[in-house]
Amino acid sequence: MEEGGEYDGYYGADNQSECEYVDWQSSGALIPAIYMVVFVLGTAGNGLVLWTVLRPADVFIASLAVADLTFVVTLPLWATYTYRDYDWPFGAFACKLSSYLIFVNMYASVFCLTGLSLDRYLAIVRPVANARLRPRVGGAVATAGRWALAGLLALPVLVFRTTGAALPGENSTKAQCYMDYSLVASPDAEWAWDVGLGVSSTVLGFAGPFAVMLTCYFCIGRTVAGHFGKERAPRPRKRPR
Repeated sequence: MEEGGEYDGYYGADNQSECEYVDWQSSGALIPAIYMVVFVLGTAGNGLVLWTVLRPADVFIASLAVADLTFVVTLPLWATYTYRDYDWPFGAFACKLSSYLIFVNMYASVFCLTGLSLDRYLAIVRPVANARLRPRVGGAVATAGRWALAGLLALPVLVFRTTGAALPGENSTKAQCYMDYSLVASPDAEWAWDVGLGVSSTVLGFAGPFAVMLTCYFCIGRTVAGHFGKERAPRPRKRPR
């Protein structure tokens, strides 16, 4: 028996039985169409929110709308990129900027939701501390801080995104928009940068804010439940004299 023949046959190494990659490729028109629908609806919806939200108390809602707009304005570029079978025709600057705006949207949206959770926590669970803290930290200052932090955390995308052949030595006329770590790492170590940035974005953009929001709403729920529990508790009857 030829060495490895049984092993290869068991795992379906026959070319006729393998699933070709081309069979799993998405439609060249479906994804761009979805992107454009989201672009139209997202631009109209978030623009309407910004038009109607005028009160200072709604600064969190306005920030969320702006964050969503920073994402949807890039969708025509990505729709074109997908329609051209992942050939980026807009140059390196547009690749960097559009990718950067997507990550700014991610961080800014999460930080706005986290800030909203903290604001509700202070208003319901710590009303005295909330009354003292609000005059010191204005809404504009807190909003600027959240956006500055989001822009700072998204900087690696602005630095490492570029256009060209994604694989070294690849003979292709297509220009892809991808992360290139060759400035700071050898080809064998680029995976470490990719994993490190992925883990950091997951922790800072999801796990950490999610833990804060979960804690805030748990405390809010406990406070509200305790309040209604006291209201429903039977009061002692007064004895007739």
